[in-house]
Amino acid sequence: MGPLPLGYEQLQAWQRQMGVELTPWEARTVQRLSRAYCGELAAAANPDAAAPGSADESPEHAEERRDRVAGRLGDSLRMLRDTRPKR
Repeated sequence: MGPLPLGYEQLQAWQRQMGVELTPWEARTVQRLSRAYCGELAAAANPDAAAPGSADESPEHAEERRDRVAGRLGDSLRMLRDTRPKR
């Protein structure tokens, strides 16, 4: 089956055990990072896959990777902006 992203229950149990309370934004970010990590780990299992940023990576794949990263960064920044307390 392979590695699975962190679920809500696992994150909640970790917070209880460690005595840490994450903000909603932090919890969502940790879960998004976990999903991204598992996705990249699965993609890296392909022995024919080029390493990100390597000379073997096609220009199309490099552009797709840049677009994906830019989109996720934009989503994270919008989420951060939307969760800030209003002044």
